[in-house]
Amino acid sequence: MGVVVSGTWERVEDLVAAVEPQGLAGPATPETLAAVDVPETWHGLWGVHDGQTDRIGNLFLGHWFLPLQGAVDSVEAERESVPAGYLPLAKDFGGAYLALHRATGAVHELGESGEPVILATSLVDLLNRVAAHLEKEPPRRWVAGDNGRRVPDGQRTVTVSDLATWAVGEARDLPEGLVVVRLRSPDPAPFPQHGSRVDFTVDHPEQAGARGRLLQARLVMPTTPEGQGSDATAGVGMQGDNHWIEATGPIPRTAVLHLELDFGETVVGPRPLLHARSNRPSLERARARLLLGDASGALADLEQANPSDPALAAEAALAAGDLANARRFADTLPLGHTIRLRVYAESEPTKALADANHLVEHRPSDGRARVWRADLHERLGDFSAAAADTEVAISLLGALSQEHIPGLRTALRRRRARIAAPRMDAPILEDSTEDFVMGKVVFVEPVGTEWGARVHLTPDEASAGRLVEFQFPDGERGAVRLPRGAGNGVRSTIRVGPHVVRVEVVVDLPHAWSSEGENRTLEFERWDVVATVPRWKRRVKVSGLDGLHSLDWPEGEPEVTVPGAGLLRADGSRGQLRVCVVR
Repeated sequence: MGVVVSGTWERVEDLVAAVEPQGLAGPATPETLAAVDVPETWHGLWGVHDGQTDRIGNLFLGHWFLPLQGAVDSVEAERESVPAGYLPLAKDFGGAYLALHRATGAVHELGESGEPVILATSLVDLLNRVAAHLEKEPPRRWVAGDNGRRVPDGQRTVTVSDLATWAVGEARDLPEGLVVVRLRSPDPAPFPQHGSRVDFTVDHPEQAGARGRLLQARLVMPTTPEGQGSDATAGVGMQGDNHWIEATGPIPRTAVLHLELDFGETVVGPRPLLHARSNRPSLERARARLLLGDASGALADLEQANPSDPALAAEAALAAGDLANARRFADTLPLGHTIRLRVYAESEPTKALADANHLVEHRPSDGRARVWRADLHERLGDFSAAAADTEVAISLLGALSQEHIPGLRTALRRRRARIAAPRMDAPILEDSTEDFVMGKVVFVEPVGTEWGARVHLTPDEASAGRLVEFQFPDGERGAVRLPRGAGNGVRSTIRVGPHVVRVEVVVDLPHAWSSEGENRTLEFERWDVVATVPRWKRRVKVSGLDGLHSLDWPEGEPEVTVPGAGLLRADGSRGQLRVCVVR
């Protein structure tokens, strides 16, 4: 066995034993050391202690000291997780390892990405660093938790019920003098508030250094005696030290909030009850009062606080319904400030639009700024601009704001519907599954004293109905939905913003359409509606202009038709709905 300089392991052993006498495992046998091929100079690590036990937290610089053998969480089990030439010593369960570099004898930290970082040059150096770290940050003892899994000593799970009646500012009792208090939820503007939201935090109203940090919150909705749960979808959101419950509808009365608290760590978060108990007006007390739902009290504090915070004062005045004071404070804020924008959006949308324009100009990739401006354009009656900003906002927000996308798509359809007024025989049909303008722009050209445009569609686009963006020579644009199932050669007069445009639809057919193995080219009558399906079915359901059609399809037939389900002719009759197979 390799020799370990006196005082290295002993320091670590003493620090661990002070917390948990059984925190380190016994020595590995010479046979095990040989089986794992541990370098002789490192026999003094596992030959003294073959890893740590689950009675204590991560010992090696925030990493779990691995035993040599075992099905999981061992040196043997983790060999494939580190590069060739390394022997894993410890892991943090987050993708990082401490590993022995066999060629140099140094210990490297290996992260998920990036270059290895040298932490120690030898076994003695490693143990000295581990001891110094444990002296600075003593390890935590681990015990069996409520569900049987090992957790740090001091962690407990408590429950909070009757969430449907929980009022803003109301505190619910927790152990050790702690409370969980409901907070005023942030204004979702410019997004609409869907369902319900309950913000909350853990606090101690008297002790600044109180222990009981909130680690995790889970929402459980037991089923009713009949075995039926709530229709509302609900869950817990978390960002930093902020926690909230969010539901698609009212929070069910059966819902129970499980809070995992660590009484070994200090309470963190806004601490509103503690700060609200202050005897002197201050910005801190004003923020606490506003969080607790006391907007008038917060405003009173802000009138006396030094230094002042006009943005917080405007927000408090807005929350208190004092629009005159909100405007007074907002007037002192710089152009483009989001609080100023919120205040003016309520009463002076024209003034707010200048702030929104400033935001978009200086933060072009900020989807939220685009949503603000789209909302203001709609209030002011500029639906084309509102729709254009909404489209950009959807593309900018993307996956990071999935909860807002459905509402934005609804707003986009509403704004587009206000742009286009259908004319003659080409009704513009709403289709909730189609939310984006075609990638190509259709240019409008003068035809005599009128405007004209030719739109080329694929059969799928023609059958689904497409939103097309028309551009005029002066650069003005407008988005219009063409009718679902518009056939080849359909001509229609539609309104694009303030302009009337004569549009001709051209359906570009592929060279071969497949139907039961027979290739054929389909010719479209101008009043027909064409629906495509990926394969033949004995009974097919398709959506037409006037609703859902269910019809039998004789085997071997290239298509099936529904007379009178197409577009309206000038004489009052209608074309056909034609269902075809296309691949």
